[in-house]
Amino acid sequence: MEEYTYDECFVCGVNNPYGLKLTFRYENGAALAETMIPAHFAGYPGVVHGGIVSALLDEIMAKAIEQTGVWSMTANLEVRFRKPTPTGTGLSLRGEIVKGGGKIFRTKATITLEDGTVAAEATGVFVRRDNL
Repeated sequence: MEEYTYDECFVCGVNNPYGLKLTFRYENGAALAETMIPAHFAGYPGVVHGGIVSALLDEIMAKAIEQTGVWSMTANLEVRFRKPTPTGTGLSLRGEIVKGGGKIFRTKATITLEDGTVAAEATGVFVRRDNL
């Protein structure tokens, strides 16, 4: 399937001058990405704003569904911030489908620091969207 990327998307849009411009890869049913969040997206000095962390988790779960050929929209997002996510350091994102098919998908995602520590995790419920 060709990856759907809305050029103005905050997380993945290549034409959004204020966005994060993430690119994704797919392995064994999981969506994966690496990034480093600059300091101008901090909530506190040296710490990524929680809204940015949530947006990253939301997007990686949506991409996990998208790789199956389905477009979806978030119905529910629950984020657990396990430790502060630092700016200016490498982050690994992983999203996958826990249960899904048809109209509803349940997903999970993590943001992991370079040392392997999980900084944040999420679960989500996504609803199939037949057109965008």
